[in-house]
Amino acid sequence: MSKPDYILEKVSGTWIKSKRSETMSKRKLPHYILEKVRGALGLEEDDPSKDEQIERMSPKRILELCCQWELGDPSWASHFLSWAGEAGYEIKERE
Repeated sequence: MSKPDYILEKVSGTWIKSKRSETMSKRKLPHYILEKVRGALGLEEDDPSKDEQIERMSPKRILELCCQWELGDPSWASHFLSWAGEAGYEIKERE
């Protein structure tokens, strides 16, 4: 039986479907991004207990959590991505 190409994780009471990929599991987020995501998840900024799960999150989910932490609302992530695309940036998720 093969593994599905996604994983399910419960984050802050919500089930998140994340793409399973070797690249995503090996990526290393900058420390300042990890601190924001940890804070949004209710962890201390220096608590690495969920780092492995954070590293497997989709780029969009990471941006949502950063916006939640910095701006109080994760929906800003969609606004930023939309504005960037309309301004001419090419937005695509890393594999």
